[in-house]
Amino acid sequence: MNPLSKIIRLALPAILMTLIAACSSEESELLKRAESEGAAAARELISDMPLSDMDLQNRLLTIRSNEYELRRDGHDDAADAYIAGFIGVITVESDTLTTILGYEKTTD
Repeated sequence: MNPLSKIIRLALPAILMTLIAACSSEESELLKRAESEGAAAARELISDMPLSDMDLQNRLLTIRSNEYELRRDGHDDAADAYIAGFIGVITVESDTLTTILGYEKTTD
């Protein structure tokens, strides 16, 4: 075995582990950001209430569109975090929207 292939064979696992850790960190950051953006969208919606039925529907379509874009780009976990952030704020901070949207009230 030549020296270069031996170095590559020894270094490759360390390089791969570094890349995996970097991806994991980026994914974790994406999840946090997605949840935060979902929560912010919910707070903005709450602050704009009351809305007409059409305006509310348009806002909800925008929320679902954001979720869809994350899924389309291969970020299913981030899409789940986005919606979880949205629903989490709605169910804690707005009885009206919780009822309209059919969610269960939480007190967290």
